[in-house]
Amino acid sequence: MRPGSRTGWPWWPRRLEGGRPRRADRAKWAEATERGIAAARRARDPKVLVDLLLSDAMRLEWLEAKYDASLERSREAAKLAEESGYEERLGGSYLLFGFVYDDQGKYAEALDWYGKALAIWEKVLGRQHPDTARTYNGIAIVYGRQGKYAEALEWHGKALAIWEKVLGRQHPDTARTYNGIAIVYGRQGKYAEALEWYGKALAIQEKVLGRQHPSTARTWNNIGRLCTEKAYEPACAFQRQHPR
Repeated sequence: MRPGSRTGWPWWPRRLEGGRPRRADRAKWAEATERGIAAARRARDPKVLVDLLLSDAMRLEWLEAKYDASLERSREAAKLAEESGYEERLGGSYLLFGFVYDDQGKYAEALDWYGKALAIWEKVLGRQHPDTARTYNGIAIVYGRQGKYAEALEWHGKALAIWEKVLGRQHPDTARTYNGIAIVYGRQGKYAEALEWYGKALAIQEKVLGRQHPSTARTWNNIGRLCTEKAYEPACAFQRQHPR
């Protein structure tokens, strides 16, 4: 699972946009979330409770790899969301199911749950919404892991069309999709195309996020792997021409 692939969702804490927190900070977050969940249960506030359960489910999945616990949280959130008519977050619960199955290499199940989430996003939020685009990217990533590269590029392309229209070409989410496209080309051995798309991502990230941001560093590392692991000389030349 790539760091950053979980960011941007409405229930995802903005302080984590830069990457994974330290272990001590994770423990504080877990304790604060538990207190919040307990308070929401006492207040009988289903919407706040659903958001907190989804946040905790993603923490358990992304940071702790505690998949059964994450699924338990997601199931409770799904039940509450359905009972309270909170349809948008019902889609979020389905998405979390997809994340867990994706992590476990259960790609058919992941695609099934991503598809259920997507049906809700498209109905409730529309086809031009960022959450819809993020789900397109999730589907693309699964296809890429399965070696279904044409399908992966198709779904990344759908996401990219939304990012460029809604957020613009200089947005970090646009850059993230450029990176995803580059990864697909790299897996196919199409290193020239991979380097081109990494370069597009890097130009945005350095301008918008800065050279020291974790997302920028990951793109540099991906280019570095084309040089060192694939012995692709143009990638080495790119590094020499663009020293960090």
